[in-house]
Amino acid sequence: IDPLYISEVAPASHRGQLTSFCEIAINVGILLGFIANWVFADLPPGQNWRAMPLCGAIGPSTLLILSLTVMPESPRWLSAQGRYTEAEEIIRRTHNADEDVDALMTGIKSQAREEEHVLSLGWRPLLQPDAKTRWMIMAGIGVAFAQHITGAESVVMYSPEIFRHAGVATQDSELF
Repeated sequence: IDPLYISEVAPASHRGQLTSFCEIAINVGILLGFIANWVFADLPPGQNWRAMPLCGAIGPSTLLILSLTVMPESPRWLSAQGRYTEAEEIIRRTHNADEDVDALMTGIKSQAREEEHVLSLGWRPLLQPDAKTRWMIMAGIGVAFAQHITGAESVVMYSPEIFRHAGVATQDSELF
């Protein structure tokens, strides 16, 4: 959802940089998880898991709720609801002053009409795809399969155990 929202709200000149932050944030989150594991490793066994929700749930949830108070609605969503003046207002606030808001709104409206046509087709394009759609479906399934078959998540999750069994680190202080 994050890259989609950024691509709808951000000006074209900043989209690439801003959508890259999503991937960076995921990796920073993994790093913070390991840091939290290291910090809580020395706590007594009954208390270490009780401290985790403070770091892993309450803090990020608070940041999310606070950020939602300042994030504007998506201009595309507002346009789909028929709220064109609000959509134009948000585009004026989020884009450079020299950008043509009318041209952006015209593009949003034409894409909305195209999406309505696609929605009217129902499931038929997926259940009876043409060659191009079939290729896109197979590419998507292939990428998802390759991402999971590599086992990158399991290496990240079990890296302390892997290091322990490999003899690289044998004590908890070396593992975290």
